[in-house]
Amino acid sequence: MAAERFVVDACALIAYLNGESGADVFDELLQLARTGVAELYVASVNIYEVYYDCLRRDEQTARQLVDDVYQLPLMVIETIDRTLMQAAGSFKANYRVSLADSVALGLTRQLSARLVSTDHHEFDPIELVGTVQFKWLR
Repeated sequence: MAAERFVVDACALIAYLNGESGADVFDELLQLARTGVAELYVASVNIYEVYYDCLRRDEQTARQLVDDVYQLPLMVIETIDRTLMQAAGSFKANYRVSLADSVALGLTRQLSARLVSTDHHEFDPIELVGTVQFKWLR
């Protein structure tokens, strides 16, 4: 049986790293990834969002958070190739989402995965039309 695939957005990472509500659900996904039951992906632009969010408060902590993220059992997608660019661009053109969120959505579609998030405000309209499946942390 193939491992279930998940793409992680910045909101999910922030919730996990800050120990917010839903961090336990994220931790369960990490355990599944460590045992090979799940595959977790994240686009580097979404890690950038985590870095930027923290950097506004403390540079040393921001750098440590990025180091911590790279130690997690996540496959980091560092490049936006043509296929991902076109998938992300389609989401950006058709929905009111940020550029980074459009990349997460495009990657989710490309990998036939589920998007892990807490951002109902941004993603509920997309879930309603069934374009992408989600795994909500809360």
